[in-house]
Amino acid sequence: MRVGFGRAANNVFVYLTQDDTQLRKVWFTVDGRTTEDTDYPFEHTAPIDGERTEITVKALTRQGRIIEWETLELKK
Repeated sequence: MRVGFGRAANNVFVYLTQDDTQLRKVWFTVDGRTTEDTDYPFEHTAPIDGERTEITVKALTRQGRIIEWETLELKK
């Protein structure tokens, strides 16, 4: 997983290095708002609202397993 910041650090951009041969579906949760991505490349951009932003990423593999990355906490 890679994380980047948009212009003036008002947005966060998260993308996975795994492709659609490995993953079927990905859920990006940023500050409690979840977005589902079923198309490669698996990526998501979200606004950073406050002093603290929490990012959680889960994925469904092609083998049917759910994997979850460690929750990231960003602070200004």
